[in-house]
Amino acid sequence: MKPASKRRQYFIDPSFQLKFILKFSVIVLAASVLIGAALFLIFRGSTTVAIENTKVVVKTTSDFILPALIVTLALVAGFSSLVVIVLTLVSSHKIAGPIFRIQRELELVRQGDLTRQFTIRSTDQLQELARSLHVMTGALREKHLEIGGQCRSLTNFLEEKNFSASQEDRAKLHQMLKDLYEVLNYFKV
Repeated sequence: MKPASKRRQYFIDPSFQLKFILKFSVIVLAASVLIGAALFLIFRGSTTVAIENTKVVVKTTSDFILPALIVTLALVAGFSSLVVIVLTLVSSHKIAGPIFRIQRELELVRQGDLTRQFTIRSTDQLQELARSLHVMTGALREKHLEIGGQCRSLTNFLEEKNFSASQEDRAKLHQMLKDLYEVLNYFKV
């Protein structure tokens, strides 16, 4: 059984991940401010009787709850933001990590390596994309091998026929086959 791979680096694409985290943190902070403002406005016209320093005091409810409201909202917003930061960091890593890995593999495929495996951690996003790319390279590898087989068949046929062509055409046929094999050999299958 293969051991679970550990994450060594959570910031794969810092720009993308920081923007992702900031968007959700701003939503949490804005929601906290809106809740506080709504409560403050709702209680603006009412009064509250309270005992402060052994004296009975009559205050508007909004003035009475304002200090507690500010502290509560600051604590809730801070804790919520911290939770959102951690969750979005992990979530964005599950997106940015596979994208980074797939980009590296695609670069190697571009360089002719059709043996690349597009596998990503089972807990990461983009599983379908990785599977599709894996199937694509498999199909390309099969077609490459098929073309290579056809080229070998053509070479064998021409050799059996002793390249029945003029001396000039034989040289050109040899060069064309050589060029064709060079293109085929570009790929690693």
